[in-house]
Amino acid sequence: MSGGDWKDLYQAAMSGDLALVQHHIAEGINPNYQHPEILCTPLVASIVNGHPHIALYLLTQGAD
Repeated sequence: MSGGDWKDLYQAAMSGDLALVQHHIAEGINPNYQHPEILCTPLVASIVNGHPHIALYLLTQGAD
């Protein structure tokens, strides 16, 4: 797996892939990065797409 990427973090949060979310956070990607077109954070994307386990993890990592 390569280094972290905000686009991949956002996609992982949307799809509910906890391992991939953890990877990108560990690589230093800001959990509060807002998608420039959708204007949404990974936290909101995870909630909207029905992935509370992702939302809880992001909250433990400083997402707000």
